[in-house]
Amino acid sequence: MVEIIGPPGVGKTSVYEALCARWRPGAKWIYLEAVAWQMQSSGGIMDYVRMQLHRFSGKLLKRSLPVDFGLRFSKKHQALADHCWQLISDNATVPDLRFRAAYFLFQDFCRYQAINEESKGRLCLIHEGLLQKSFLLGGVADDAEGVLDAYLGWVPKPQAIFYLNTTNTDLILKRLRSRRKTIAQHKGKSDDELLLDINQWQHLLDQIATYMQQQGVPVYQLDATLPVVENVRIAERFLQQLYKEQAAVTTEVGQVVAT
Repeated sequence: MVEIIGPPGVGKTSVYEALCARWRPGAKWIYLEAVAWQMQSSGGIMDYVRMQLHRFSGKLLKRSLPVDFGLRFSKKHQALADHCWQLISDNATVPDLRFRAAYFLFQDFCRYQAINEESKGRLCLIHEGLLQKSFLLGGVADDAEGVLDAYLGWVPKPQAIFYLNTTNTDLILKRLRSRRKTIAQHKGKSDDELLLDINQWQHLLDQIATYMQQQGVPVYQLDATLPVVENVRIAERFLQQLYKEQAAVTTEVGQVVAT
């Protein structure tokens, strides 16, 4: 699994969707929505036509995942599931928001388990994953080190991270203001308040990236000031490099076992 992270407004979704639009069935990597599509595909001509139309449209072909995936993930990662619910319960003052957060979090559990079971050993691209969950920002407000370290210790580690960011926070602010849809945490906030949020997000994600690097997870930096198409080219090179490294490790392990 390769997760894209970055502060809200930095352009993660644009890079992710543009990268996914370049995917082909023979590629050495896949993305989450394609995994879900292939799980429910009959392999017939109509499924093929739908997938072709999906590629030409540039839109992700989203399909829901069975809840059994989330239940299996929760059982396998019980400490993480309990910790997440505790964070949501302790930090959500509005019950409706708490249950909404729990719903989206459970969707992530389904997504991660589907990748684990159905990606068939391919690198799988995901964004807005468990490293990016917005509830973490509130969860680490009072005890940054303790809460964050506990959470990251239980989250399944990705094979790599694409970290999309820029020091030009005014650019991120401009993108936030130009969004068609404003996310709940940004509604009614002034520019100064949004800039503070951006800085907090960047600090949090810097901590996450440092922690993962210390655990041996490669973190590839993407510059948010570059055009989307350029970041897609860079990300594709990173994916090719990761695949070669993964193939080399698999070959080496096979040789050791054979010996």
